[in-house]
Amino acid sequence: MDLSKWVYLHRQPAGLGTGTSPESEALCLPLTASRGTLGVLIFRPEDSHVMQAPEQVHELETFCSQVALALERAQLAAEAQQAQVRVETESMRSALLSSVSHDLRTPLASITGTASSLLEGDATFDSSTRRILLETLYEEAERLNRLVRNLLDMTRLQSGALRVSKEWHPLEEVIGAALGRMERPLRGRPVVTRVPEDLPLLPSTTS
Repeated sequence: MDLSKWVYLHRQPAGLGTGTSPESEALCLPLTASRGTLGVLIFRPEDSHVMQAPEQVHELETFCSQVALALERAQLAAEAQQAQVRVETESMRSALLSSVSHDLRTPLASITGTASSLLEGDATFDSSTRRILLETLYEEAERLNRLVRNLLDMTRLQSGALRVSKEWHPLEEVIGAALGRMERPLRGRPVVTRVPEDLPLLPSTTS
């Protein structure tokens, strides 16, 4: 068995200057803390006679205790940070689910109500009213489709299946693309944009 592994398992010094494998060229000291052994310090002096002085071994053991304490504190800090991240992630997930649940119910309720009105009042609605109801039905279905698509994209992002790349584009192209997607909801509503000509390119994300 490797000497350092033996020291790690038995939590005892071994090697040069000890009763275990004293013929070794190195002294192995366990880095032991309250939570167990965190590692092994291997000291290989140029002059093996240095380890014949008990005070030298004692200083090394004290040094190992301080190193082990520092490592344990670092581990505890990392675990505390990870726990905090898990709590914040769970809180964000709960808030997101609550928000998504509300956002999904709204278009679904509108679609259900509009479809029900069309089915029950098919003979009483004039063509203008029917068109308004059908447009409402279409717009809410589009809204629901966008919500579901966004949810799927979020899932792909979280799983790493969707990789986002950034490219440089003029701002007017970004605004034009956004207005193009909003063409139907904005129908009949004039939109005026003013973009200075000297603006720099902006990073735009694409999947």
